[in-house]
Amino acid sequence: MDHDPADRSTLYSCDLLLKEVVQTTLNKRTGHMFKSIGWTWNPCWGCSHECKYCYAKKIAEKFECGNFEECHFRPHFLKDKFPNDGTIIMVASMGDIFCDGMKDHWIEQIIEKCFEATNNRFLFPTKNPSRAIDWLPKMDGLQQRPIIGTTLETNRDTPWSKAPTPTERFTDLWYSTDEHAYSIHDTFLSLEPLSDFDMLTLVYMVKKIRPIAVEIGLENYTHFTETVSDFKICTLLRWLKHYRIPYVLKKNLEHMEAACFG
Repeated sequence: MDHDPADRSTLYSCDLLLKEVVQTTLNKRTGHMFKSIGWTWNPCWGCSHECKYCYAKKIAEKFECGNFEECHFRPHFLKDKFPNDGTIIMVASMGDIFCDGMKDHWIEQIIEKCFEATNNRFLFPTKNPSRAIDWLPKMDGLQQRPIIGTTLETNRDTPWSKAPTPTERFTDLWYSTDEHAYSIHDTFLSLEPLSDFDMLTLVYMVKKIRPIAVEIGLENYTHFTETVSDFKICTLLRWLKHYRIPYVLKKNLEHMEAACFG
């Protein structure tokens, strides 16, 4: 549901959040994202998955943006000029463009914008890769291969979220890869917030998805996921190195590189 244009107090707070007050809504990468990600872009925000650990929801609540589960579209953000600097632009870091709450005509306009002349690549992170794959034909012809990303907090059940299960996310993304059919896209994985998992099963999932990179981090501000031992994290990193899958550790895990490999 879009905001009432007359509700200026809510709009002002939320537009500050989404950087409307500056010349562009493209925001330079910060923190410990994968180094090839140069920018985040939020022409839409909000998510219907209701993940209890969601940091974006907490930020939206801080800025009094209303119900985060009611997805929102900012068509004036489509006027942005892409930087054309060869980096990856993450689409909708403050929501999920392919969650059930996002309207088809919003998604269509966002994808059409991505056809503007640029050497940037677009990363579409989602916990609903099935819907993302349905939109892939609309992305055919982009100057750079699009990247469909998903989150696998674990291979087990995720009672803290209404999103498709990790097994469903894995299956949908796996069946979209070149192993099963000709694909026009690459894949990306976020193992964040990492929850306790079954080693061989999760490693199998990661390997089969064949991501260009993996981000790994722990839960920061809430306590819904199950603790993972340092030994297990080291073993996971060793498997990723074995299969030559690039990864980046978020701030709360960056110490593990030295702890695991000296």
